[in-house]
Amino acid sequence: TGDGGVLSSSPSPCSLVIVKSYGLIGSVRVQTPYHPIVESKPDNTVPDLRLAQISTSTSENGYFAGLKQVAEEVDLDKLDSQQHGHVPYVIILLKAVEQWRGNVNDDTDDSNNENRLPKTMDEKAAFKEVIKSLSKNWNNEMNFHEASENAYLAYATQDIPWEVQELLNGVENSVKNKTDKSSVASTAAAVTSFDVLLLALKRFVDKHKLPPLNGSIPDMTSSTQSYIQLQGLYKNKAESDKEDMRLIIKEITCELGAGTSDSGDIPTVTDDDLSTFCKNIFNLRLTKTRSYEDEYNVVFTNDEEKEEILGELAAVAYDPYEVKEHTPFLWYIVLKAVDHFYEEHGHYPGNDSRQLALDSDAKSVQKYIHEICKQLNLEENDLIASTLLCPADDDLALAFAKEMTRYHNAEIHNTASVVGGVASQEAVKLITAR
Repeated sequence: TGDGGVLSSSPSPCSLVIVKSYGLIGSVRVQTPYHPIVESKPDNTVPDLRLAQISTSTSENGYFAGLKQVAEEVDLDKLDSQQHGHVPYVIILLKAVEQWRGNVNDDTDDSNNENRLPKTMDEKAAFKEVIKSLSKNWNNEMNFHEASENAYLAYATQDIPWEVQELLNGVENSVKNKTDKSSVASTAAAVTSFDVLLLALKRFVDKHKLPPLNGSIPDMTSSTQSYIQLQGLYKNKAESDKEDMRLIIKEITCELGAGTSDSGDIPTVTDDDLSTFCKNIFNLRLTKTRSYEDEYNVVFTNDEEKEEILGELAAVAYDPYEVKEHTPFLWYIVLKAVDHFYEEHGHYPGNDSRQLALDSDAKSVQKYIHEICKQLNLEENDLIASTLLCPADDDLALAFAKEMTRYHNAEIHNTASVVGGVASQEAVKLITAR
C-alpha cells in the first residue's frame, strides 16, 4: 500500500505474504512481526531420555526414580538368551553406567566416582567396552548394538538450545511490557498463549533445573512387555511434568487477570496447546521479519542490523549456481529494480512495444539495478560484476533488464501456479504456527 499500512515498519499484528509472478520469474516474501514456531518438525532429533540425570540422582526419590528402580530390578545374569536379547537399550545403558563406575572405583579407589559419568575419549571408549561385556552373544544381540550406538545418551545431557534460552531470558520483560498500559509495546501487541507457555517454561526450569519431559521414546529392540512398561514410565513422567506446567500456567493467568479489567485480554492455553508445546521444547523458535518497506527502501534500524544484513547478502552472492545467470539472488535484485521503475513511471517496463521504447525502458531498469547494487555494497562482488553490472561490450550487458522488459509483468499460468503453491504453504505455516 502506498500509505505505509501493513507494509510499513510501524508495529502491526498482521502477517503478510507478498507474492509476485512476473513472466518466468516469481517470488514469495513473508512479513510477520511475531510468528512463534512450536512444531518445527526437525529432520534429526535426539531422544529425550534423561539417562544422565537419572544415573546421577542419588536419593531414593531422586529424578525419575521409577525408571531407575526398574533398571535396578533387572538382573542380566539371570535372564535366558531370549530375554537377554530383548532388554531395551535404555536399561542396558543404565546398567552399564553402574558397571563402568564400579570399574573406575576399583582402578582409583576414589569414593568421589559415585556419580561420575564418562567424559574423556578414553572413558567413553571404556564405557562402550562395558556395554559389549554385558552382552552374552554380541553378534546376535541387536539391543546391545543399539546401546553401543546410543552410548552418548547415558552421559551427555541435552541442554536447552541457545535460541530457546534466549526466548526464556526475555519473556518476563516481554510480558511485562505488553501488560504495562503505559508502555508503547502494550499498544502494539497483546500477551499471547505462546508468551504464557514460555513464561511457564522459564518458571518450571528455574524450579526443576530441567524442562518438562516430552514422554516419547524411540523404537528399539525389546520385548513387547518391556517396551510398553518403559513407554508407560516415560509417559507418566511427562504427564507429571505437564501437570506441574499446568499449575504454573494457572498462576500466570491469575497474575495477568489481576492486572486487567477485561478477561478477554487473558490468553487461553488449551490442553492440546500445552501437550504440543511440551513435546517440542527443544525446537521452539520465534520469527520476526524485517518490514517490506524497510527492505524496499534499504533502510536499517541500526548499524548492527545493517552489517548483519549486508553480510548475509554478500555471502549469498558468493555462492552462485552452476549457471550463474540462474542464481535467484540476481533476479531478486532485478525484481526490485522493476518495482522502482513502476514507482517512478506508473507502469512496468515494456508498456510500449516499439523497439525504441523497449530499449529505453531496459536502460532505465539497468539504472535501478546499478543503484540497488550500490546500496547493498555489491558493486565489486564478482558475481554481480560479471552479470548484472557487466561491461557494455559483454554479451550479458542489459540482458537481465531486457528480459524483464520483455515480460511486461505478464503472469504466465504455470509460473503463477508454482509460486501460488509456495505462497499457500507459507500461509499455512503462519496460521498453524509451524
